[in-house]
Amino acid sequence: MTLRLSRTFLGTSSLERECGDFRVALRRATVPAEAVPEHSHETAHVILAIDENYLSDAAGASSWRGPSMLVYNPPGTVHRDRYAAHAGRFVSIDLPSGFEPGGIIDATVVRSGRTRTLTLSVVAGLLGDLPALDMEDRLLLMTGALSPPRQKGRALPPWLELAAEAIGDLAGNAELRVRDIARIAGVHPVHLARAFKEHFRCSPGHAIRRIRVERVAAELSKRRPMADLSLAHGFADQPHMARCFREFYGTTPSAFRAAFD
Repeated sequence: MTLRLSRTFLGTSSLERECGDFRVALRRATVPAEAVPEHSHETAHVILAIDENYLSDAAGASSWRGPSMLVYNPPGTVHRDRYAAHAGRFVSIDLPSGFEPGGIIDATVVRSGRTRTLTLSVVAGLLGDLPALDMEDRLLLMTGALSPPRQKGRALPPWLELAAEAIGDLAGNAELRVRDIARIAGVHPVHLARAFKEHFRCSPGHAIRRIRVERVAAELSKRRPMADLSLAHGFADQPHMARCFREFYGTTPSAFRAAFD
């Protein structure tokens, strides 16, 4: 029997906020993976899985290569999303009825760089206690970005897929430059930047910084020294990491780690 949940998630929350019938919360999974039942939610919701090893039934989840996963579940989606290690952290964003993005029928992993960045801006607003009007604005922008473009663009060319994979593989290299990715893909850097923006709705450099920051966020629960984290994930030093982290999450790595406790 499928468990039906009404604005409830299988995890404890450390911080919640309601804004214009949206609800955003920082959560930590508390139910062991094997004990998570098949369930659904009455409203549409977005999940930003901060830590790795998030298990989802959403389309594209099995092939996801990123350090964190962004999943959209339409209303009534039956799933067993969970962490393999049940203590993983996640952000839940409930969408009010009538605000569901058009063109998405099934649960899906959201790959758009712009949507991922807008979701991080919502998290930053929550952590920074952004005024209600500004917070609602960010939530609406994020919700609008979930919808596929009205005119579907060209199929992703193989060389661009290779470039995206190279960014994921090499983002931790502090010496990495966009021209290096262009060389791997076999195209001019300008052509790479233009096509990357068209298909992923962000620049290659922005994607590199976001991946680095997301990987740092995923490791903050391990209590690893900040200086080690900065060097391991491609930052020049700890202050550089802190500046980039604040750019996406609106707070420091230490404050972000404490927010989930």
